[in-house]
Amino acid sequence: MLPRPQIFALCALTLASPAVATVYLCKEPSGRSVYQNEPCPVDTLLRTIDDDPRVNVLPSAPPPRPVAIEPRPVVKAIKERPSKKTKARTGNPDERRFLREGLEEAEVLHKVGPPDLRNTGPAPSGRGKVKRWVYLPVSGDPDTITTVMFQQGKVVAVERKVSR
Repeated sequence: MLPRPQIFALCALTLASPAVATVYLCKEPSGRSVYQNEPCPVDTLLRTIDDDPRVNVLPSAPPPRPVAIEPRPVVKAIKERPSKKTKARTGNPDERRFLREGLEEAEVLHKVGPPDLRNTGPAPSGRGKVKRWVYLPVSGDPDTITTVMFQQGKVVAVERKVSR
């Protein structure tokens, strides 16, 4: 009788013998590729895996696609300077209708953003100078020109005129 370790090794070798099977890659009528262990119908065999081992049947990530490198233009493009009209607006134009006397310049800037036009002139009362900020119509406040007047850094008047 054989000792136990030898019986175990003999059983393991017998059970671990490689399975021999041919794998076929066939094309279905719908155009889909199918792997199977039976021969393919006539004219649907794409390849036999045993004869063409380059095919890997183990699941894995698809190979990376080659990156196409575009040639750089020889002439450098001239960068356009942003004009004052196309600068990005900050603030909310809807807030223009809520401007009131007593607000400070910083509060107005925060609420509705920088004005489209600025000028300084004499106050309507004739005492001192007044800063005038003019906001032109935009999508959030269409058809309305808003003029805000400041004296000593505080809003003293707000005019809203409809322009069509």
